[in-house]
Amino acid sequence: MFEIVLLLAIVIGLVLTIAMCWQESKRRNINFFLAIFFCIILSPLITYFVISSFGLKSARGCKWCGNSENEAKFCGICRKNENGDLRPF
Repeated sequence: MFEIVLLLAIVIGLVLTIAMCWQESKRRNINFFLAIFFCIILSPLITYFVISSFGLKSARGCKWCGNSENEAKFCGICRKNENGDLRPF
């Protein structure tokens, strides 16, 4: 009985790991196989934080200063949002 539960936990963990790598490789600038490699070398939980450090494939950008790598609500360079409002301190 213990072997079946262990095998089931391993299969569920493997499926969730592959699904996470597939989803994040579609959203971020990382190859799927590189994400799987990180999951094998590290653990899936640590790998999620490593993968999330990669930039988005379709970043929002800033229309005020031209920062094409802006992913946040307020730009890191000019500190404006989409409406042109400055970020409060």
